[in-house]
Amino acid sequence: MTDLLKDTLTEHADRTQPSPLDLDAIITTGNRRLRRRRVVAIAGTAMVTLAVLITTLTLIKPATDQPAPVSVPFTERRATYAIGSEIHFGQDVISTAPHKLTAFVQTNSGFAFIATGERGLFVADGKQVRKIAAYPGDLTRLTAANHGNLVGWVEDFDGGSDSVIYDVATDREVLRTPVGNERGPLLDPVESPRIAAIDDRFAYLGTLKGTYRWDLKTGKHQLLLNTTTGNVLTAASGFSLRRGPEKAYLTGTTVVLVDDLNGFLAPRTFPGQAGYLSPTGEYLLTAPNDSRSITPPPAALRLFQTTTGKELSLTHPGHPFLIFSQWLTNDTFTAAGLRTTTPNSPVDLLTCSLKSLTCQTTTPAISTYTFTFGPAGTTTPFTLPTGTPIYRLFG
Repeated sequence: MTDLLKDTLTEHADRTQPSPLDLDAIITTGNRRLRRRRVVAIAGTAMVTLAVLITTLTLIKPATDQPAPVSVPFTERRATYAIGSEIHFGQDVISTAPHKLTAFVQTNSGFAFIATGERGLFVADGKQVRKIAAYPGDLTRLTAANHGNLVGWVEDFDGGSDSVIYDVATDREVLRTPVGNERGPLLDPVESPRIAAIDDRFAYLGTLKGTYRWDLKTGKHQLLLNTTTGNVLTAASGFSLRRGPEKAYLTGTTVVLVDDLNGFLAPRTFPGQAGYLSPTGEYLLTAPNDSRSITPPPAALRLFQTTTGKELSLTHPGHPFLIFSQWLTNDTFTAAGLRTTTPNSPVDLLTCSLKSLTCQTTTPAISTYTFTFGPAGTTTPFTLPTGTPIYRLFG
């Protein structure tokens, strides 16, 4: 082998040797890849942990959370009474705080009430208390139907009064009219204007000139009775219960049931001076005026079938006197049962069934039959959903 060939082969062999390793570059690259893997692993673990934590917090609520408010079904009628700022509606208690009740009625949207020492009208539905009428005068009486959202009252002004029908559900006045309540300089009314009854689409307006029957849908109205022929006490399902003129009212003992809607039923006369028609007009409870001038009157209520005039024997042992409260159904009503009429006598809330013709105690000793001073006169500590306090007419 010549020296030239040897040198040539040696040079080619040197060229095929691998290049030296860059250990620093390899270590740096490896560390970088390792850090990426660790970050991905940590991030994945964190996401799983966060998901578990969110699920746990969703399933386990803090102990301080309050349950969501439950809607009260005001379309139901339950054994109801009120004391102070609390309306006892069956097992539920509806607060009217800070307002104290003077009188209240039930609608399908809550209880409309007059507050003691305050002017205006309020509604309580278990979630809030709101003012629906800012009338500057003193309201003394509310009227509502057996069902629905209409409530009525009379606002007195200098020189007259307005009859008002209000829809609690929509917060709007359905009717406001001064008809029949214009005052003259010599007028000395025997009875103040009032909303006598609300029956479906009709309102019975007791005015200074008599009782008007007002169609709330069409606005048509008619004078049913003038002041010399009597007035309407209540109405239900097209029937109205009427009382005779004031002279007969003071000396008489009867009320008259009239079929206003169809005229199919001839007028019927029943004993009593106060009356309460069942929602369908099938039954009538009557009571005489209280000799102690208490209204609504405590009485031994008498029960009649309106179509036949037949009297049914209703018993309420242990409670000689009842103060009617409201109809729960067409054949069930509630009343305050007086054990005696002596001062501080316990009062029980009763539920009376026309099927069994008996009354049972629903809530014992809700209050006492004690009269305390209030803005509407001398009233009892408890109130029933009749739209008026239980009070003495005279001192």
